[in-house]
Amino acid sequence: MNVNPNRVSEIEVYYNFVDRLVQNGNTIVTSIYNVSEFLNIIEKHEYEIYQKLNSEIKYNIKDLRNMETERANLKRQMTVSINNVYATCKVLEFAMERITIDNFVGKLHEHKCDVFDYVILDYYKKNKNLNIVTDDADFMSIDGINIFTANPQILHK
Repeated sequence: MNVNPNRVSEIEVYYNFVDRLVQNGNTIVTSIYNVSEFLNIIEKHEYEIYQKLNSEIKYNIKDLRNMETERANLKRQMTVSINNVYATCKVLEFAMERITIDNFVGKLHEHKCDVFDYVILDYYKKNKNLNIVTDDADFMSIDGINIFTANPQILHK
């Protein structure tokens, strides 16, 4: 799988930044929704790798879910990854509320977020978790948070 060298550099910046925050005793907070999204990304990447290695046959992600060996490999990848998250972060668990969904829709013209990002950022703002490390340019559309990023799109705004 080819990875853009600039993208690798950005990922290293985040890794080093978060590592430094942890070393300095800062608590890293994430949400159960971010963890869920992270697991989906892992599965998607594993599927893309499998497709590239087996390009002669067209599989979809549901086909891969029925392959015992690939499912075991995915479980190993997810287990290591999720344990790293749990060791590094405080994972906030909170319910998605109807009022927040209604606000998401009602203020759609004011922001660029998807519903999960909006719900997460709304919760963080209400609970004074205002320092956000992200690569997501859509977060710039939400007032009242401080963004730390290596994303050139955000840095040049």
